[in-house]
This record gives sequence, structure tokens and C-alpha cells, in this order.
Amino acid sequence: MHLFLKCFVLLNTRFICTQHEMEEMLTESSISIHFSASYK
Repeated sequence: MHLFLKCFVLLNTRFICTQHEMEEMLTESSISIHFSASYK
């Protein structure tokens, strides 16, 4: 039970990290889209 809880917490933490990384990538891509749109 304890091991399961530990794995669950680790998975949740990893998911949060991945979600954050995805948000950063989305922000960066929207910034680059904004820049390329303003350069045209």
C-alpha cells in the first residue's frame, strides 16, 4: 500500500512537471507565432 502511494505521488508529480513543461512550450510557440506574424 505504501509503495503504491509512493508511486502514485511520483506519477502525479511527474504529470504536473510534464504539464508545466507543455505550458512553457505552448507559451514559447505562441510567442514565436506572434513574432513571425508581426514580421510579415
